[in-house]
Amino acid sequence: GLATHLCVYLSFIAYAVNNGYIPVIDMKSYPNIYQEKDEEGKVNSWEKYFLQPMGVGIEDIPEGARIRYSSPVFLPHRTPFITSLNNKAEYTLYRNIFRDFIHPNHSVNDYLNKELELIANKNVIGVLYRGTDYTALKPKGHPVQPTIEVLADKVNEYIEKYNCDSIYIATDEYRAEAVFREKWNGMVITNQRKYYDGLGIDYKTTGISEVSFDRKNDAYLKGLEYLSSINILAHCNYFIGGGCAGTYAAEFMAADGFIDDHVFNLGFY
Repeated sequence: GLATHLCVYLSFIAYAVNNGYIPVIDMKSYPNIYQEKDEEGKVNSWEKYFLQPMGVGIEDIPEGARIRYSSPVFLPHRTPFITSLNNKAEYTLYRNIFRDFIHPNHSVNDYLNKELELIANKNVIGVLYRGTDYTALKPKGHPVQPTIEVLADKVNEYIEKYNCDSIYIATDEYRAEAVFREKWNGMVITNQRKYYDGLGIDYKTTGISEVSFDRKNDAYLKGLEYLSSINILAHCNYFIGGGCAGTYAAEFMAADGFIDDHVFNLGFY
């Protein structure tokens, strides 16, 4: 997903800058889930959402330039995953990298700001529930995610402790939204997005990245709606969720950070 791309590219950017290279993000030369079928090898998916970190694109690389290629299996020693939520120095490093080098393009920035109006002037708890293929497959070495019930208990605690008047829930499952609306009628906020439950997906054979909602520009819209949900989380007053790429991305996006708010550490699959 897009949050995983963001976190991995933060480590690449840190590596490039530390070694005197200009980072250029290439989501054109390799297949990825944010390309439509007719865009493979033609469109840089990164630039659908973001500006290049230093304003240099693939087409700007001069002939004969010294180039260092990365790949999905090459990562610098330090990455944002896991350690950044427990190591203050790495947390600060990646927040700074995000602030300095990750900027949405004009149209995406307008969309994100428009959706932020959903939580304007509210004392809002942001909740991230990661379900679908992640919790169904329990991928080895990945953080265990809190259940809807565990999240709900913490929400009750935050409502009482901080006098919150709204709850924003980011989730890939409608059932999580439905549970929250039943518990806190009139307080729950969601943004524009599609849900994956109810589609009859067998997560043992199909990941949500392979699912299409049969609409024009579906690949782009899935990324845009997901990015907006993470951005809204980053602008909530409080945060509750489990360790996953979306949590890390929201941490780095947040203006003041919320590392001291509640991120469940329930071990690893």
